[in-house]
Amino acid sequence: MVVGAQQRSSWSARRPAHGSTPLPPSVRGLVLAVALMLVCEACGSRRSYDELLAGEAGPVPTTAPAAAGSPALGPADGGVGTTVDLGAPTTTTASVGAAPTSVAPGAGLPGNSPSNASGAATPACTASKAPIVIGSVGTQTGVVGGAISPGTTGVKAWAAAVNAHGGIRCHPIKYVVADDGGDPARHQALVRQLVEQTKVVAFVQMDAPLTGQASVAYLSAKQIPVVGHEGGSPWFYDNPTYFAATSSGDVSLEGVYAVVADAAKQANKTKIATISCVEAAICSRFNDVVPAFAPRYGGQIVYRAQASLVQPDYTAVCRAAKDAGAEVLVVFLDGSSVQRTARSCASVDYHPQLVVPALSMIPALQADPNLDGMVGAIITAPWTLGAVPAVAEHLRAMAQYAPGAPPGAESIAGWTSAKLFEAALANVAEPITSQAILEGLWGVNGNDLGGLTYPVAFTKGQTMAKRYCVWAVVLHGGNYSSAGLETRKCAAL
Repeated sequence: MVVGAQQRSSWSARRPAHGSTPLPPSVRGLVLAVALMLVCEACGSRRSYDELLAGEAGPVPTTAPAAAGSPALGPADGGVGTTVDLGAPTTTTASVGAAPTSVAPGAGLPGNSPSNASGAATPACTASKAPIVIGSVGTQTGVVGGAISPGTTGVKAWAAAVNAHGGIRCHPIKYVVADDGGDPARHQALVRQLVEQTKVVAFVQMDAPLTGQASVAYLSAKQIPVVGHEGGSPWFYDNPTYFAATSSGDVSLEGVYAVVADAAKQANKTKIATISCVEAAICSRFNDVVPAFAPRYGGQIVYRAQASLVQPDYTAVCRAAKDAGAEVLVVFLDGSSVQRTARSCASVDYHPQLVVPALSMIPALQADPNLDGMVGAIITAPWTLGAVPAVAEHLRAMAQYAPGAPPGAESIAGWTSAKLFEAALANVAEPITSQAILEGLWGVNGNDLGGLTYPVAFTKGQTMAKRYCVWAVVLHGGNYSSAGLETRKCAAL
């Protein structure tokens, strides 16, 4: 069946938001196709988002402006979102090189986060309570880190905004970020250090697609909650102390492929080629699962390739895809590599429709004419939907507390993880311990975080359900846009 068929006619009548550049018919048709997810009954139980989750979404919260004079996230100290030097990436043991800093509760909404969903006034903080220490250990540097580390910037901006408005129930947030350098042993050592020495009570936005599996057994045994990820960590579905606000691993990949296959079908294109990286599971896994997805969703995979994120040229791949007759090219690489791929394909007069994960849609691509019409699939509400209050809150926080860091797919993914953590703390009893946070997370039931994701729900002692949601972002006329494509499309697996 076709998911979201009821909304399809209304999309076709929509016009771009005021001031945006209208899309040409060929691009507009493809973008519309990308937003419409084709779900086949042979895949098992795949009901529409509305059928599965009707009535679970809550109202979009109102948003208060950030407090004047609140500290910004500077490049050196990071504000409250401190990146702590925990040793050289090549070592597996580490010592803290700098103490995390915190910001005392300030003006704005005393005792509340900036998005108090209830809107009810609470007493002003008379004194700052003990900080809530959260952390993230992942790949923050290198090519992989460059693609996924903006997620931690989104959490830093959230922490700064929360603290500027009095913290959470007068508890300031301390956020500690550690770089594991892509080394699983180092990842495990740093996680232990943050738990046993830094006294982290939860991990938020664990951006560790290369290394995160190494700490699963330890964190599960310690009952330390892990909230949010970068999109390529399948172990979130295997452990009841792991909580994701969006899909991850193969589930995310299936959603992306459903988008690709439907886009090809709607554009009367059947032949699809894929290129994915060899460095990280967040993209290399796509090469492995595509053969299983194609029979379910349609489309003919005529060529698959894997390549390195650091190779300077992809001409051979482009030529092979062209020779195979591929009309759609799915590029699971980082943003810079996507740009090199488009340039390489243009050099052999090959101009397929490009489809990418939205994390590849970095600002540098906007000025490249080879990429005009490129479509990205994103697993949270896009940063381009500034009319959505929950997205607008993220954009304001990034502008004030992370100046110079452009919002994108990963920054809003980190922000969404932080908002899930915030929602879990709404009714947590004092003292705020790891166990209390777990209870708060297990109490989240049908909260879509103001439209940032699908209505997430967790059950104590059970692993999270598998479902995906996607939105579309298109690059046209030098700008990323989701105008006319605001509706999320989701399915349960």
